[in-house]
Amino acid sequence: MNIPFYIAKRYLIGKKGTQSVNIIIYISISAIAIASFAMFVILSAFSGLEKLNINTITNVYSEIKISAAEGKQIPNINFVEQTIQKNGSIAHYSKCIEEKVYVTYRERQEIAYIKAVDENYNSVFHIDSTLIAGDSLSYDYENEVLFGYTIATHINVPIGGEETATLMVPKPGKGTIKKPEDAFQSKEVYVEGVFSLMNEKMNSYIYAPLELGQSLLSLPKNAAYSIEVSLKANADRKEVRRELQEVLGSNYNVQTREQIDASFLKMMNLEQLIIYLILTLILIIITFNLASAIVILILDKKTQTQSLISMGETQKNIKRIFFHTGIIIVIVGLGIGLLVGTLVVLSQVLFGWYRITTLMPFPIEIKVFNYVVTCCTVLFFGVGVSYFASRKIGYR
Repeated sequence: MNIPFYIAKRYLIGKKGTQSVNIIIYISISAIAIASFAMFVILSAFSGLEKLNINTITNVYSEIKISAAEGKQIPNINFVEQTIQKNGSIAHYSKCIEEKVYVTYRERQEIAYIKAVDENYNSVFHIDSTLIAGDSLSYDYENEVLFGYTIATHINVPIGGEETATLMVPKPGKGTIKKPEDAFQSKEVYVEGVFSLMNEKMNSYIYAPLELGQSLLSLPKNAAYSIEVSLKANADRKEVRRELQEVLGSNYNVQTREQIDASFLKMMNLEQLIIYLILTLILIIITFNLASAIVILILDKKTQTQSLISMGETQKNIKRIFFHTGIIIVIVGLGIGLLVGTLVVLSQVLFGWYRITTLMPFPIEIKVFNYVVTCCTVLFFGVGVSYFASRKIGYR
């Protein structure tokens, strides 16, 4: 039988010398429970946001993107296509041109991005599945386009080929501009449909046939700014990227979808780390309350501890009694915090009571990793404070 642990348990649930000792112990348990609850819920919220971001990347970017290391236009594009076709892990690829454009319709103007793609693009990225109005691109005509939801609502062009909007880009070249029309290359386009993605920037895009992008930017017929790739099932994205980069060489950038949006992912991870460190600092402050509770309990049980010493108990075991008392307080507080935190997170997952919009609940996810991080952090500081608080008291 573990006598120090048994006595520590009795000290906690037994009668105290004064009611204030009970209050201080309950405050310590409550403080640790609140800290554990906050840490677990916030980590779960970040896990949900991370999952949402990964899903958004999946729904916005292709699996692999190939572009020029310098400049915009891919050099020796036939060599790149031959390299792609030889790789057995690649299912589909599409040539793309992406550029900023000026959109006008009647008195309305907007800055947008045009993404001109070939007829294989829907096999790489299922743009058809994101349509909320109209039809997809048929690629029968050069001047048919799809507007993102943001552009469509700002410009408000009729869908279905009734009226045209104008796309304009600056003309390349040097010298003085004598007439405004000499400064821009323009194209009249018909809006066939509207798409919506869970990404505000992508909703400012305009999808168009590759030929329109080449004509608008005065590019050669086979030119492209990037080639986007989809892989076969069970293909290793990182390994395929490595193989392509090795064959293509340093004149080309080969990126996975995670690398394309790497800065945002890093920012998310940095925010999560900062929030974790802030919560850890709060937990450290809370553990001072635990140290006070242990010291006050020692003073309250001074008569009993002297009796134990007179009965032959060693000072080492007396210290272990109060060390175990602190551990019990930490474990009880941690257990309560995790239990309440789990119930709150589960209720959000099941019922979505807190929402970002009327249609979208705040993303949150239960992960074993979050339990491990919370338990390790709380136990590390709780056990450490309990150890030092129980060692700093002398017994006679």
